[in-house]
Amino acid sequence: MKYFGNRSVSSFMAGLLRVSWHLVFITALIAPFAMGGIIFFTTPAGEKVVSAIEKGEINLCDRDHARATGDLKKEFGKDFTDKDKRDWEEFKHLPLAVKFVMIPYAEAVIVLLLLIIGKSRRLFLNFRDNIMFNAGNVRLISVIGKLLVAFSILTFSLSSLVLSVVLLMMCEIIRSGTLLQEEHDLTV
Repeated sequence: MKYFGNRSVSSFMAGLLRVSWHLVFITALIAPFAMGGIIFFTTPAGEKVVSAIEKGEINLCDRDHARATGDLKKEFGKDFTDKDKRDWEEFKHLPLAVKFVMIPYAEAVIVLLLLIIGKSRRLFLNFRDNIMFNAGNVRLISVIGKLLVAFSILTFSLSSLVLSVVLLMMCEIIRSGTLLQEEHDLTV
């Protein structure tokens, strides 16, 4: 199995990160609207809409489909566990200002994720092109590590923090390797 070069693990990872970046970007565009809708349905006006849907006063689909799917309340609530229901009830009782603060928080997390994925893709593209020990890769790894520190703090993720520390240590190893590579290139 090849790790570097064309048709290697690094080539595959670069492609996977490209697809991931686009998926996260689409999520970043949709998330504020989805979260706004969720927040609306936890307000008294939203609760009236949900209640009207459950009573059948507002038809989301034609009558034949409604009969085929059965009771809407059972249909929408069947995949929720008791913990999900408790979490939903707690979320509904949060102050509206707190709910609206969640939108920029989620967007900040998504933007950090986009930056991490973009920088990682550039790094794997360099690996695909057999560029291992150079100053550009050292900068990329350093930036990815620092972005991961910010991401782990924002998401309260200990595993991301550990990964970022390991990545920053790897950055120093790559930095030393880069210096050795430059010395080797100058002596030849």
